Amino acid sequence: MNHVVAYQLLSDELNTYRALSFAELVPLVGERSSRINHRDGIDYRLEVAVAKSPAAHDIHVTCSIGEANWGSPHDRLEDAIIIHQPA
Repeated sequence: MNHVVAYQLLSDELNTYRALSFAELVPLVGERSSRINHRDGIDYRLEVAVAKSPAAHDIHVTCSIGEANWGSPHDRLEDAIIIHQPA
């Protein structure tokens, strides 16, 4: 896996969610998605989960990426963002 490409894909995906308002994210809570993004001859699987923190009422968006090809190394990168509920 090309880590530079993977980090860029991960960052781009989280920036998409970061651009949404809290109100726009609320309907996405509980959703999980997975998609393949092909770059530099490698298929990368991006997985995203959107969850709401019951205590703080914040929304957590977690994203992970790794190679999608069968038998590829189990190398994965993960990152997350927290969107706070407006006061």
